[in-house]
Amino acid sequence: MQASAGSGLPQIMNGLTGKSSVLLIGAGLFLVSFVFYLLNLLHLSPDFFRGGGPFLGADTFDITKAMRVPTFHYDMKRHLLFSVVTESLVDVVGLVFRLTEDLAIIVSLALMSAVNVTFAWLVLWRFATSMALATALAVTYGLFFSNIIFFSIPETYTLSNLFIIAYFALLLLIRNERSMASAAILGAAAGAAGLFNPTLLSLSLVGFLYQWRWSEMKQGIAYGFVTLLVALVVCGVPYLYVHGMGYVEFVSDYTNQWASLNNLLEVDKYAMVGAGFLLYSVVTPLTSLTKVVTLDELAGYLSDPLALVTLVAYVAFVILASGRAIRESDRLVIPVLAWTGVMLLFFIYFNPGEALLYSSQILFPLVLLAARGLAVTSLSDRFKTGLIAGFAFLLALNNIPVLYSPFQ
Repeated sequence: MQASAGSGLPQIMNGLTGKSSVLLIGAGLFLVSFVFYLLNLLHLSPDFFRGGGPFLGADTFDITKAMRVPTFHYDMKRHLLFSVVTESLVDVVGLVFRLTEDLAIIVSLALMSAVNVTFAWLVLWRFATSMALATALAVTYGLFFSNIIFFSIPETYTLSNLFIIAYFALLLLIRNERSMASAAILGAAAGAAGLFNPTLLSLSLVGFLYQWRWSEMKQGIAYGFVTLLVALVVCGVPYLYVHGMGYVEFVSDYTNQWASLNNLLEVDKYAMVGAGFLLYSVVTPLTSLTKVVTLDELAGYLSDPLALVTLVAYVAFVILASGRAIRESDRLVIPVLAWTGVMLLFFIYFNPGEALLYSSQILFPLVLLAARGLAVTSLSDRFKTGLIAGFAFLLALNNIPVLYSPFQ
């Protein structure tokens, strides 16, 4: 397609029409994402294959083992279907491409990571004002710090995030349906996500709040009850079937090991989780991979001009997009913010010392909310796309080098 001399990338992308253009852009995004994460994985693999790390609290070595042999036990008591799905994928990739098991694991992880970014783009494309803006937002999503890390090492959050995106895609697809059938569908989606990460049962709250109407409280309560009940059945029954009633004891022991109600009474825990989820997960203040991240790392923003500029740009976009979405009374605002708050409170209670490990779970909902906010701003599509693309470039400059620095 020919473009005039004054045309830029947004005009070229917006001018593309038809399924072929969508497939071309989607395939290009997938391929670039795959190569990017594959290079990261090849660089980091010596550490997680020989039992090094863990990076930022990630169980890299244990999860690598779970990808080699299908098991419902050990770590999979926390992530029931992760091992079964990923081990099957590793087998298929190894067979098709004639790879060793280690290389098949690396390629499988890169494929799942690329699918995350591409799937995010497909959802964002439906709710952004242009394909160019959706692409810039998807690239930004892929460059957030905790996504770069956990999409580039064996971690359960690669699949967890995929199910989070799928849940929001489904929610927005049936957003105009307010029947008990839609409640059951959203509940089943939250339950399915819970089979890979039980914390994601909380997604049922999103569908409930999205459909809530103060003028129809009885129907709203019934909708929420059906959503939660179906989610609990879809998630709970398989766990109990596989592990039996001993699973209840496992959950109790695991909670006692990691969680404490006292955490909810300590201000520094709120600050630690808030920083991990809302700041570090997007713009890292680190200069190299480390085992844990504390509040002391906040000083890293002040000592690094690039990190500080990127952080300021991030905060500005948050204020612009979320503020606009709130003023427009976007129906996603309250569900997303409420769910984010629930996730923050849960991990303050559960394991605040490793908050960054869990933080990637809230990133896609926040990007989707930003897309909705940007969609109703008065700025031109070209300008909005340029801003997000520039921010993505800053993220790349700031976040990627951390992966290639010496591990501390």
